[in-house]
Amino acid sequence: MRILIVLFLIISMSVRAQDSTAKKIRFSLEGMIGVSFGNNLVAVNVGGPNLKLKVGEHWSVGICALPSLFIHDGKPEPKLGLGFRVDYRRFVFLVPGYYISNQSKWLWSYGLGYKFH
Repeated sequence: MRILIVLFLIISMSVRAQDSTAKKIRFSLEGMIGVSFGNNLVAVNVGGPNLKLKVGEHWSVGICALPSLFIHDGKPEPKLGLGFRVDYRRFVFLVPGYYISNQSKWLWSYGLGYKFH
């Protein structure tokens, strides 16, 4: 992961150094942290991969994967949540679902998050 970050930084510096009249390429890292609640569950979510559709200047909707610290019936465990998100500026409304394999069912939650750059 560190190698990729360094590579992106080198590429972005070399693109800017070549020609000031060329179109600028912007690289940025975006993170998100959120908390979601459901039936007997609490999850602390961090931003994972997502596919977004920009709907306006400040709005976007998408589907996402959310690596989470999942607490169900008082038992914490790391779990990957899959769900939907709506972004408005730096705020995120989340609707992640978590698959419980030993019960063969999905548990859904909802929550809020904050994006940072």
